[in-house]
Amino acid sequence: MTDVVESKIEAVMNQKRKSELITANEENNADKQDSIQDETDGTKKVKKAKQSISIKSSAIEICEAFFKCMDFNGNGFIEEGESKILSVVAFDKDLESADAHWTAMVTAMDRDSDGKISKDEYVAWWTERHANKSVKEDGTFVEDYARYLLECLQRISSVKVAQRMCDTFFEAIDYDNNGYLEEAEVKNVSRWAFGKSAEEADATWQDMLEKMDSNKDRKISQAEYRTYWLANAKTKIQPDGTFVEGYKRYLLKKLMKIKNGNARQEQIRKWEKEHPKSGSNVAQGKRSSVSFKDD
Repeated sequence: MTDVVESKIEAVMNQKRKSELITANEENNADKQDSIQDETDGTKKVKKAKQSISIKSSAIEICEAFFKCMDFNGNGFIEEGESKILSVVAFDKDLESADAHWTAMVTAMDRDSDGKISKDEYVAWWTERHANKSVKEDGTFVEDYARYLLECLQRISSVKVAQRMCDTFFEAIDYDNNGYLEEAEVKNVSRWAFGKSAEEADATWQDMLEKMDSNKDRKISQAEYRTYWLANAKTKIQPDGTFVEGYKRYLLKKLMKIKNGNARQEQIRKWEKEHPKSGSNVAQGKRSSVSFKDD
């Protein structure tokens, strides 16, 4: 009798596995298309911005374009994390120099001392800095300086597009959506998506803490993750913000594995909730089909 019951359970599990694979593949294809679409949309925005801002644009138009590009999350402020990412990725500064640059920005621009820079504060600083300097009577910059500013703007714009892919990775790993990557999440993804052992997963987490956890709070914020991730990928970011083709495929493959692992684990949780009396051996057998080695 027990053999019959176990056979029925196994049959149900096999059907579940097939459904999971179909579901995971559908979700992965959708995720891949979403990632490509996000990158495409971002590239279009960079090209549009490039076309709308030129050496003939007024000083205030160029100023506002800089602020818009630097405000990654669109909340109306330039914040510490955004400034540091741009310093490191767009302008090849080390973290110490990026810290110093942010401190200088806050000192010069943050008039209400709230630790971030509003558009009004940025425009006021910009206007004062360029008063009677580099600005012609018609309100545009002298040509050489305008070209320099547009080159800087292009660098910033490309980083803003590339960070969308970075954010997609962060959101996939941040399973509880609390804005931080924590030990359990990183270790689980290491095991679920990439088939690492417990020891290897722990080594991955320790390595991430060492390289990303700048404030030593034993969790990784989105700003910390962005700074490290984009700094390592910056040589593969093209002027329009997209990644070189081979690296793009590599990233999408990694992302799909993370999403696939998450989707399968969610299916397991649902199955175990629906079949609480099926036995730990059955659940363990189901788990064994989840992890797969990175190739």
